[in-house]
Amino acid sequence: MHKIGIDTSTADGANEFTEGVPGVTPATNIMTPWLNTIQREGAGLVEASGQALNPADDLQWVKSVGVVLNTMAELDAVADPTIYRSVFVLGYDTPGDGGGGPYNWKSASVLTHNAGTVWLPAGHVGAGRFELQHNDTVCLEQFGVKFDGATVNTTAIQYAFDAGISNLTSGAGIAVTGAITITASVNYAASKSIFKLAANSSVIIQDTSNVTITGLEVDGDNYLNLDHGILIQRASYVRVEKCYFHHVKKNGISVGGNETKSGHRFIDNDFDFIGAEGVDGSIEGNPIYSYYTDDVEIRFNRISKCNGIGINVIGPTDNTWVANNTINDTFATGIQLGLGIKTRALVTHNTLKNIGTEDASTVTTGKVGIFVWEVYAADVSVSPWEVMVTHNNIENVIENGIEGACYAISNTIKNTHVNPLHTTPSRAGISLSSQACAINNTVINPGGDGIYSNYPYKQRITGNKIIDPLGYAGIRVKLLYAVSGVNKAENFICSDNIISDAGANITNGIFLFKDGSTTIDAGSCSVSNNTITGQSAEGVKDSIGITASHNTGLDAHSISLHNYTSELKDLVPKSGASNMRWSWSYGMRYSDANDNWDLISSSTRTMIVHDNNAISMFLVDSAVSTPISSTTLRNNHTVLQVTNNKVVQCPGGVSTFTKAGIPSDADFSSPPPSGTIVIDTTNNRIYAKSGVWWMSAALS
Repeated sequence: MHKIGIDTSTADGANEFTEGVPGVTPATNIMTPWLNTIQREGAGLVEASGQALNPADDLQWVKSVGVVLNTMAELDAVADPTIYRSVFVLGYDTPGDGGGGPYNWKSASVLTHNAGTVWLPAGHVGAGRFELQHNDTVCLEQFGVKFDGATVNTTAIQYAFDAGISNLTSGAGIAVTGAITITASVNYAASKSIFKLAANSSVIIQDTSNVTITGLEVDGDNYLNLDHGILIQRASYVRVEKCYFHHVKKNGISVGGNETKSGHRFIDNDFDFIGAEGVDGSIEGNPIYSYYTDDVEIRFNRISKCNGIGINVIGPTDNTWVANNTINDTFATGIQLGLGIKTRALVTHNTLKNIGTEDASTVTTGKVGIFVWEVYAADVSVSPWEVMVTHNNIENVIENGIEGACYAISNTIKNTHVNPLHTTPSRAGISLSSQACAINNTVINPGGDGIYSNYPYKQRITGNKIIDPLGYAGIRVKLLYAVSGVNKAENFICSDNIISDAGANITNGIFLFKDGSTTIDAGSCSVSNNTITGQSAEGVKDSIGITASHNTGLDAHSISLHNYTSELKDLVPKSGASNMRWSWSYGMRYSDANDNWDLISSSTRTMIVHDNNAISMFLVDSAVSTPISSTTLRNNHTVLQVTNNKVVQCPGGVSTFTKAGIPSDADFSSPPPSGTIVIDTTNNRIYAKSGVWWMSAALS
């Protein structure tokens, strides 16, 4: 394009046309080059708009340039949209309301009208649509969504999520809506936007993958929505982040369906008042409920005042990560992993407070801080070490602080069974099932046992600190676990624990027991290097340090007990105990509650007591029901070996091991220490163990 002055000297000083002044200045000559420029520019404009040059159509330039309209209603009213190439609409209902935008007329388009990115004017029939020009980012207002708190926007919001746009946005305000279903990948970034759910309404994400929702507030309208906040079904890789859920009737985020999906991320969300009164707290009223989903991350969420379980993950599931969440004031359990956790579950650095305290006197739903229901039963290779529960802080819980099939490591638990109106037997700081472990935890003021083990099979209870327990014991172990039809307590270690302030509030420091008279095969078990202290001398005296058995029919072999405490009382390994080693120090007193020690039995083969100072023993003769003397060591039916002890007096005498023949280390369950004495009855010689040798001398 150029001005006429380029082609002629008759133009004015600005190279533009002039009519001239007769006799003074000539009029501007219209030159052929300039006319050709105009012709080329005009034809080019028409052709660039997609039109073919048509001498019979005098509107081709109009069709080639855009027009500006105020609202989408004006666009809808265009009588002949074919005359427009492009239109810019200033707003959806009014200019500046966030709607509208640049639209181009696509004469061959047959896309479905969605009142947003695709617009079919009311009077037009056949092919041809106005299509919104965008860079794959569109706001909900461009579909006519009104965040005015009154308009029902269900259709408009559904249009937006059905449009196939990769990125949706929205501004501030309240949009009332019914149920919305998302079936395509989308990234929805809300900015202070609120979906106020109408009756029977949820945001449903199903049969898709790669959906992200951030910054959205989901309001259940005081539970009137009667459903979940976000419901995820048969979908993978759903991310919900920085959203706020409140007053939702059922679950805040609920992952359902019966097909394994994976990759969900629920991060940095807030939940308040989830679950209306009367919902089933085990599956509803859960801020986050995930079922049958692998590779789930639930992190940095804040949960308070829910009528169910705070975070509920139900298997079968692999790769579950529950971390850095804050959970307060739940009606039921704080965090639950249940029904088939397969592998690699981590529950770590969560803070839980006031768990199960809502209406605790009437509810039967579990109220545990962190509950690992069971590992995946269909896969025998799965064991509790696959579920790590570590570095959590749990305070004020109705039932157990941590319970189930897991490795509980370095957790802090304070105040369990805080509501006496809730008559639960589950009051421990930590309650373990088979193969589970409790390592380096701190348990303060548990309303029951500090640590309770129901199935001591391949368990480790080590390095824990238990302060001021209020139950049966600081550590209580039930010797009952069925392996191939045999009740076993096997490969169990309880060591290096500290039980402090264990005064008159508890009955035992450490208590090993079983129910009924069923024989227990207890093998390869060790209780060692534990420390038990009390609040006062009187408190310790009234309590019991370690109790082993209190039952008949115990076949206990290869058990080692080695503990340190102010005083031990009620140490009663009853009839049937064999090959047992007891080792304490620092001044102990051994007896049962009536000063009777029923260790004497023909079935007891070896009893070793060593490394003690100032022992006061109460042993009874088989024919006497009361103690003979506090300083009498007497044994009629077994061999008692006492080594490295300071025995002041033994008026009843001491008997030793006899054998018809030369003794050897094989006569003992474990190599005897130096100083062990045996009498050979065949030749009246006395043998003493010295190092690896048995030395002898004749008796006379």
